[in-house]
Amino acid sequence: STVDHPTIVSLRSLDGKDEALLDIYDAGSADPRVSLLNLKAPTFHTFPSTDQKVTLQSAVYLPDESIYGPGPYPLVVATYGGPHVQYVCNTWGMMTADLRTQYLCENGFAVIKVDNRGSNRRGLNFESQIFGNMGELEVADQAAGVKYAIDQGFANPDKVAMIGWSYGGYMALKCLSDRPDVFHAAVSGAPVTDWTLYDSAYTERYMDLPSLNVEGYQKSSALSKVEDIEGSLMLCHGLLDENVLFRQSAVLINKLIEHQKAYELQLFPSERHGPRRPQDRAFLEERILSFLQRSLNL
Repeated sequence: STVDHPTIVSLRSLDGKDEALLDIYDAGSADPRVSLLNLKAPTFHTFPSTDQKVTLQSAVYLPDESIYGPGPYPLVVATYGGPHVQYVCNTWGMMTADLRTQYLCENGFAVIKVDNRGSNRRGLNFESQIFGNMGELEVADQAAGVKYAIDQGFANPDKVAMIGWSYGGYMALKCLSDRPDVFHAAVSGAPVTDWTLYDSAYTERYMDLPSLNVEGYQKSSALSKVEDIEGSLMLCHGLLDENVLFRQSAVLINKLIEHQKAYELQLFPSERHGPRRPQDRAFLEERILSFLQRSLNL
């Protein structure tokens, strides 16, 4: 698939010829829902990191200009940001068929996705730069994406939010606390807030042993700068989450209360690492949209 066409399955030979021996499935023509949804493909952009050391890749989605004008628009930064994931890629399912992003665009938001340092398929050097200090370069690169969007004229610098789940939820918290000058609201889903409380096989691969990297673990914690949060926060978590345990959100809530920081909490008592039931997923998207509209004064 590509961002312009859904998945095509065909049988081909190894002789290098372009012609397919057998066309098995073409989702673009076989599934009538594709045309009914009227999905808009993103455009791809590159720009330098703030320190000028790497070129970052991004995907941009814009709302209908005939409805919302030429911009600038309120901006949502949709992120994952963690290792072993490439968030910006030329595929239909992850990009064009990202229904949350399409829903936000339908409601007047511009959306940008940025693959920060630490993400996948850019080589070992690109991924390993976050070793021992998660949450620093990633935040800087996401902030560079916001600057690019503002410089290009499609983002309102006073109305910027971030959405992420899992590592992306961690990223949303870090961006809100570490760069309050850039990010004004965040939706943080199932976030890792303290790396000492997460799966050691995953964490120690990128952070080393806690005993050998005490300062790194402290700086990388999403709890380290809660007192600096100025924007609005919506925290979401499934109580049956067996990947990122609810304890991660509980310790964050204690920290928010300690520093008298207001927040919105959306719990899913019957869900695990992410809402799966259709009614839960639809409810979550409605709550996210409402939160963004209220938080950014739209």
